[in-house]
Amino acid sequence: MVQEERATVRQCAGQQVTTGAQSEAFARFIAGHLALVNDGKTYAQTSAAARADGLDPQTAADLQAKADTLFKGETLRSIMLNAYGWWTVATIALYAGWFMIAAGIVLGVRAVFGIIHSRRIGLRETVDPVVIEEPVKELQAV
Repeated sequence: MVQEERATVRQCAGQQVTTGAQSEAFARFIAGHLALVNDGKTYAQTSAAARADGLDPQTAADLQAKADTLFKGETLRSIMLNAYGWWTVATIALYAGWFMIAAGIVLGVRAVFGIIHSRRIGLRETVDPVVIEEPVKELQAV
């Protein structure tokens, strides 16, 4: 899986990220690198460890540097995944829009054929309006 992600990212190297697939690939690639920063610990865990009491200044500085790297990496990764998610929503909306246009055209054509057909068989001339002369007595009681 790591080799596949590297191959995907390698194809996009040096290019602007313009599709959701590219964005997702870079987000996965970044996640793999973030796991190596502090033995798989997250920014929150690393930052809390850097602020712990009783640490020597060098260890605290090293942990804070790792926390800064994790913060930047997780932020970038979340931005990339957000772009991927909205790209997916936009793609679905685009396909739904094309489907709605096609459905509208089909229904419009069917309506035109229905009007032509109703005129051909003379439905418009033979339909008499219904006139109610006297209300029904059961309904008056209600």
